[in-house]
Amino acid sequence: MALYIPAGRRKRRLVLVALAALALGLVLGAVAGRASAPTAADQAAQAKQKADTVAGQLQALTIHYDQVARGELDKASFQASLDAGLGRAQADLDDAMAQAPWLDAKAKDALRAEVQGVSGLAASGAPAADFDAAVAHAAASIKVAFGAAPSGS
Repeated sequence: MALYIPAGRRKRRLVLVALAALALGLVLGAVAGRASAPTAADQAAQAKQKADTVAGQLQALTIHYDQVARGELDKASFQASLDAGLGRAQADLDDAMAQAPWLDAKAKDALRAEVQGVSGLAASGAPAADFDAAVAHAAASIKVAFGAAPSGS
């Protein structure tokens, strides 16, 4: 024996089930989104790691710059490598600063100026000691701004 369910009641049940499924889907989606989103601590750790990479990139430049100054490497062939390294360091620094909301615009500008100062010394053919000192200062400033102790402290 079949039970007769009026069409109006069937539509109402269908709408209620659809609304319940929609609400459940939204709740589950929000929970999954929250669980998979990076935390502020994750972002800060990534920014700090990227800043350490930038400091290392800058410090690595001093090795070859010193060799050029001593005449062990051809200055013309090194210049392209130096420009690329400084450009990569600046781009990586910009990425790190984008993930660092604790840095205000003034601090970001100061860090950019540090890297640009290193670049300016390289372009002018400054003595290796001046270049090394500028790189050490820039690397230390970057590390301190991102909450790490500078090398040698």
